Amino acid sequence: MQKFKFANDRGEIVIAKGSPYIFNDYDFGGSAAYQREDYADTDGDEIVSAVYDPRTITIDGHIIAGTLEERFHLRRMLYRVMDGKTAGTLTYENDAGIWTIRAVPRLPTVGKPVTGALISPAVFEFEAPSFYWTAASEKVAPLYRRRDLITFPFSLPAVWTERLMSAEVVNDGSLDAPPVIIINGEKAAASEQVGPQEVTPPGITITVTNAAGDTKRLILNYSPEEAETVTIDCDAMTVTGDIGGNLIRYVDVTSDFPVVSVGKNTVTMTNTTGRVITAIMKWHDREAGV
Repeated sequence: MQKFKFANDRGEIVIAKGSPYIFNDYDFGGSAAYQREDYADTDGDEIVSAVYDPRTITIDGHIIAGTLEERFHLRRMLYRVMDGKTAGTLTYENDAGIWTIRAVPRLPTVGKPVTGALISPAVFEFEAPSFYWTAASEKVAPLYRRRDLITFPFSLPAVWTERLMSAEVVNDGSLDAPPVIIINGEKAAASEQVGPQEVTPPGITITVTNAAGDTKRLILNYSPEEAETVTIDCDAMTVTGDIGGNLIRYVDVTSDFPVVSVGKNTVTMTNTTGRVITAIMKWHDREAGV
């Protein structure tokens, strides 16, 4: 079953079979085009920039009402949500999955009812500044954690736990996906000072290697405090701690914010801070078209 839903601060409209707003056909606008500009930076280097043109998404359908009063109510709700200026999230769902894209609605076009029935043709249009759709389902991979090894019965000496410091992650989309990496501080070594602090490089190192062997590495020269959560947003390129605040100054100058490339990726993590930590990586696959 195919379904569209557009939601913003003013409400939501569902366009699907069984809804008063139904669709007959749709056009996602094809692959988004982009404009390219070359210019000289202050140091003489050539800079290339690309700005993607908005993607126009068009849905042709009808509004079905049982009475004139219901038709009036449905039109009023439609124009309230699709007011031509309030951005929101457009969701597309089919049997293969659910995808979302940020979009600004155009004012819808609603025609006269079909003779003898309260069925009005309608066109729903959206301008999407982004060139990609995002999978609604979030992928999560543990990067740095303890795993219990104890089994019963057991005999001494025995290894009770092991530290896992790598993960294999797969991006099933058609575009690279910037992840969010969440690091949680736990216990500290006996020699460590109390409180968050800068550490001798390398501190926490996250390395992502794709199937082609290309590597991106981020080094964070910072030791989280016990119970502190550090969030690395590789899309926004920010590093924040709920105790230490803005931590971007602790990112080593040689670092890159990693991405989860299309296909299989190997993620490794090392920690020399003396702080016991756990870490996970989260991301949403991206598609150029769905």
